[in-house]
Amino acid sequence: MMNYLTDVWNLSVTHAAGIINIFNGITPALAIVFAFFADTFLGDFYMLVFSCIAYSIGLGFLSLSTPTVFGPCRQYKEECIGHTQKVLFFTALPLIAVGQAGQHASLASFIGLQNDDEVVAAVEARQRKAVAKAQRKAEAENAAEALIEPIARREAIAKARREAEAEAEPEPEAATEAQHEAADEDRAKVEPSISLMPDVIVSIEQAGQLASLESFTGLQNEAEAASDSIESFTGLQNEAEAASDSLESFTGLQNEAEAASEVIADVQIDRLVMFEGPPIRRKRKATRVKDGGEAEPRISITLPKMIVVLVTIGGGIALPYIKPWSIRFGIPAICATTATVLFLTGSKKYKRHRLQGSPLTIPLRVFVAAATKHFQQVTSFKKTYRSDDDDDDDNDARTTKSLRCLGKAAIKYPDQALSKSWTLCSVREVEDTNTGLRLVPMLLTVVVTGLMLSLGNTYFLEQANHMDHKLGSIKINISIFLLFHMISYRISKRILNALLVNCVPIPKRYYAPTRIGVGMVLSVLCCVTAATVETRRLHVIRNHGLLDKSNVSIPMSVFSMLPQFLLLGAVDGITNSGIKSFLRDEVPASMHMSLLYFQRFLLGLGNMASVLSVYVVGKVSERNNNPNWFQHTSNTSRLDRYYWTLSGLGTVNLVIYAIFAYLYKYKESRTG
Repeated sequence: MMNYLTDVWNLSVTHAAGIINIFNGITPALAIVFAFFADTFLGDFYMLVFSCIAYSIGLGFLSLSTPTVFGPCRQYKEECIGHTQKVLFFTALPLIAVGQAGQHASLASFIGLQNDDEVVAAVEARQRKAVAKAQRKAEAENAAEALIEPIARREAIAKARREAEAEAEPEPEAATEAQHEAADEDRAKVEPSISLMPDVIVSIEQAGQLASLESFTGLQNEAEAASDSIESFTGLQNEAEAASDSLESFTGLQNEAEAASEVIADVQIDRLVMFEGPPIRRKRKATRVKDGGEAEPRISITLPKMIVVLVTIGGGIALPYIKPWSIRFGIPAICATTATVLFLTGSKKYKRHRLQGSPLTIPLRVFVAAATKHFQQVTSFKKTYRSDDDDDDDNDARTTKSLRCLGKAAIKYPDQALSKSWTLCSVREVEDTNTGLRLVPMLLTVVVTGLMLSLGNTYFLEQANHMDHKLGSIKINISIFLLFHMISYRISKRILNALLVNCVPIPKRYYAPTRIGVGMVLSVLCCVTAATVETRRLHVIRNHGLLDKSNVSIPMSVFSMLPQFLLLGAVDGITNSGIKSFLRDEVPASMHMSLLYFQRFLLGLGNMASVLSVYVVGKVSERNNNPNWFQHTSNTSRLDRYYWTLSGLGTVNLVIYAIFAYLYKYKESRTG
């Protein structure tokens, strides 16, 4: 879009960047409004229908606004842009913003609602498997006890026999001499008989040997049986140990199932143009909590999801190679229209949720109720209104000393009805709002980060568009930098999470604010890098006499801008991930969505603040009859000085954030 406005419409760099930044800033603001209507009046399905239709019409108008369709001439030049093209263009942008905002507000929660049954079925299947393992463990323990008892009984009997035989056997030294003489006389009487019957003696000895052999064979069999029993018992012991491990796993699954009953994690594809959306607003079934604090479900890779990812990435890379702007804008319009029709064909099969009101109204109700009771004295704790959800033992439902003026919203008149209204709020609602307001100073520092993120879609692309795109003999389109941005967005936050967990000895509750601070540091480094590269680019322009030749390619590789695009992606990923984790740790569940929408609004406000910053910096630079830093083209502008100014502003913003983060009283982290 930036190149279209500067090359075809021949707008100045600042004018084109202002249009894009205002468009990007309005979208998250509209998302707050549409989220309220989706929760209160329309529901996710009808909000998606409305947004998809608006998005398709907007892209269609954008395609029709090109000069070759209804223009006075058929060329992509400034003189071919007529009144009709301007009307269509400035009608298309708000419609596209409405479509994106509606999808931000409803798409993620709608997908989560459709996937609820699959998530619950998976959790129940794992629970059943764990129960079966626990039952096998109990059976193994019973079998082991049944096997141990007879073995112990046989060992006791054998021991008793050995003791009895030892007691019955006479000691050699106790035999008297008379006994020896009697034994000799008996042998003398028997010897003649023995000498007369040798065959009988041999037979008796053989019979004794046979009896002993049979007895020994029986003992061997019994020993082998006992050995088998011991081996079986050992196997049962191993099975019992495995079952014990299964029981521990089952306990973990029980805890996971309890967590699943509270919230389902974000079901979304981050940063994929029209599919970017906030986490699910209503309570769902969760699957896992990933390391670093961000809750995230294990989403199976299915064919439709792969198609969405491949089409988005492939389209982003392939579309810039299409030269006619009418076709370049027309292909997304056709795809959006086709997707809308396909979405509507399954309207009868989609699950719908009951409208339960928007959580965004809680802070507003507290403000209105507190304002209506402004002149009332804050009464004792017993005379405040507590709903059925409030728990006296829950710290989140206890009154705090900060912002006590909001506590008046929970004062209950003797004849006032105990219902949710704009004149009475529960203690929990007041305290949740109080907690959210304490975070506002820290969240306001995100505006400057949003201002720096706006550079990627505007000035960075304009600079890269007029540089050397060759990589050897291959000409690369600048859209590849958006791919590098996405890769850096996803990888950087994972790397930082691993470093915080393994290398930084700080309590877990400080992980999220540390991420935000690191994101701000990287934003300053990004501006410093961009200023250094731009100074070098302007030096090349002057040396080759290209100041007034904005359409001529500059003999400087476009890949010299790769570090600042990678840093910008890291800023985007780390900052957003840190803010989400921080809100999840510090804010009650009822305030999550309100503050997430507020955080996105602040980032969008940073885009709109970019327009104001350019105007202010330009006016200041004109002092003492100096030329304005922002001229018609990027070749004649001094964007390097603007980037240095932003780096100084980012440093001051980082110091302010560090002060707020140091003074803030943190809760114990629930996500790690």
